[in-house]
Amino acid sequence: MSEPIPKPAGKSWREINQERKALKRQRNEEKIVKREKRVALEMEDEEKIKEEVERDKKYAEISTISIAVPGSILENAQSAELRTYLAGQIARAACVFCVDEVIVYDDVGDKMDTKKSKLEDADGGMRVARKSCVQLARILQYLECPQYLRKHFFPIHKDLEFAGLLNPLDAPHHLRQVTVRMVPTSEGGKKMKGKIVSLTTPRAETGVYWGYTVRVANNLSQVFTQSPYKDGYDLTIGTSDRGTSIDELPNKELNYNHALIVFGGLHGIETALESDEMLQVDDASLLFNQYLNVLPNQGSRTIRTEEAILVALTGLKSKLKAKNEPMVFKDTGIASSSLFPTSKVVSDVPIEPKLDLSRFD
Repeated sequence: MSEPIPKPAGKSWREINQERKALKRQRNEEKIVKREKRVALEMEDEEKIKEEVERDKKYAEISTISIAVPGSILENAQSAELRTYLAGQIARAACVFCVDEVIVYDDVGDKMDTKKSKLEDADGGMRVARKSCVQLARILQYLECPQYLRKHFFPIHKDLEFAGLLNPLDAPHHLRQVTVRMVPTSEGGKKMKGKIVSLTTPRAETGVYWGYTVRVANNLSQVFTQSPYKDGYDLTIGTSDRGTSIDELPNKELNYNHALIVFGGLHGIETALESDEMLQVDDASLLFNQYLNVLPNQGSRTIRTEEAILVALTGLKSKLKAKNEPMVFKDTGIASSSLFPTSKVVSDVPIEPKLDLSRFD
């Protein structure tokens, strides 16, 4: 038999039982408080998740511009240095005009027996494509990556042998494949935490151009069918000297959410159409909403693709009208947009928030 619990000196059993009941009641109350706090935190987390989903959805809807260029233009260059420099010109043009996506497509196909090469795509898989397409895409990716991250993402490769000769993009972004939002740390916390966010988030929140993505298409049809956007491209533009003069378009005539501008190679988009067995049309203009001659009355018989990109993006700048325009920088250096207002007015004095990019890494 177990020995009875001795009664503390100076206390009656009634007092002892009351103390035990009070202690038990206190423990129960503490459990209830902890449970309520836990439920409140869970509800708060759910609200934050909902807000983030809604915010990301809103940011994903900002209008974008994509350009598609044929990889065969590198084959027309006479040396490895010139091929690299040509790719650098395209990268510079894409950055200067804030292009969101660059598509490198094969406009020749399997009609010519050419070498194939491999390139890691955005999903981490390997894509096999025409060697010139892969080289152009690799150089575009390399230039888009900040200098201090290149050694981590790009091993030594022959395609990048002369990349050091290229002019830097000098873009204000810091990413290659992912962008991380720095999560505020709790008071006294030593570890910094981050969360992967969409590439559109920094531009939507700050107005700062955050670079372009690169994908490879094995033919012209894949330029359209493998769009990363849910509803595809709602405005497609083909460029050709056989198209309608761009001067005939009124300003802000072309409304878009996701616009795609396709450029042809040495023999134009028509050649890319002929080599694509998936497309069953004879007239290249039928593939696009607009088929434009971006430089009527040109002095030279031909316009090189890298020249056409600059000419077209300059001419279309006044013709395009974004449905969900991303933020842009004003003279004050503060990002502003009709969709994302950032300034508040108190007593007729505008108070503009300071632009803080430290939350993105």
